[in-house]
Amino acid sequence: MSLLHSSLPPRGDGRQLGEAKLESDGLNYAGVTVVPMQCGGWRALWVWVRIGLVRFALACPVRVRRRVSVSARHPVHVGTAVTRAMYLTADGLEREAPLAGIDALEAVQGAPVRIPPSYAGQSNYPGLFWSSTMRAHVVYESRLELSWLWLADFDPDVVGIAAQPLYVVGDDAGRTRTRYPDFLCVMADGRVVVVDVKPEEMLKKPAVRESLDWTARVMQERGWEYLVWMGAPRTTLRNVRLLAAARRSALVGPSLIEAAVEACPPGGAALGHLEQELRRSLPGAARSAIFAALWWHRLGCDLSTPLDSRTWVTHA
Repeated sequence: MSLLHSSLPPRGDGRQLGEAKLESDGLNYAGVTVVPMQCGGWRALWVWVRIGLVRFALACPVRVRRRVSVSARHPVHVGTAVTRAMYLTADGLEREAPLAGIDALEAVQGAPVRIPPSYAGQSNYPGLFWSSTMRAHVVYESRLELSWLWLADFDPDVVGIAAQPLYVVGDDAGRTRTRYPDFLCVMADGRVVVVDVKPEEMLKKPAVRESLDWTARVMQERGWEYLVWMGAPRTTLRNVRLLAAARRSALVGPSLIEAAVEACPPGGAALGHLEQELRRSLPGAARSAIFAALWWHRLGCDLSTPLDSRTWVTHA
């Protein structure tokens, strides 16, 4: 089962949310303010970091050739019954068409149509997530979205991820409704999944439920899957983030991964025992090799319990 699986629960159904710290590619920040700025053909997200009395800025570049403001009125022409959408290509060109004619493969490789706002005192934490799936940064608007990104990046069925991918406009019982879905995923089998990440408390609001119900209807009419994701178990998130330390191929190459796979017996082995065996041939890199093999699903283990030396590792 995909780690991304979730569904819009019946009204009043409660679920426990997972917890996650604000991270960007494994780094923890404290006292963060993110300020988006335009720099020629790139968008620089200036992250102000405060540690104690020291405050400094980090600039994280994102390739966005044309900015589309959240408050802008997009030139999407709405008919009486046709739901239309707009997205940006990788070159920053706008594409507008009926939702039924939207190219998901082009949209998932494009730029965000909306950059999450940043301002002093805001309750959510936007930022950048480096995706091993996309080999690029993906924007997120909250720590809950960041949690979803960790799991989406880890999911072997996900081959494309786009944040803020579409601006959708359509008719909802006589009223014009507009939406910015949080994420668009392309799966290995060709399926397209549209994802909205919402905390459980927000789903209790009738206006939010009506908006999500409308989004579900138009996406299903398009032939795309739609889900509302509310969180994951804390232990699973911690384990995935731990394995992510070895996801960069520049740090842990294919030869190390192959060594870990070959060292694992056919019936599996405890993680601690496998690490001891690998230390003979890979001193200083045994654990990274195992974690990389687990991240890339060459090896497998139970992620519902905390990873330790007793965790049983098997061939995937």
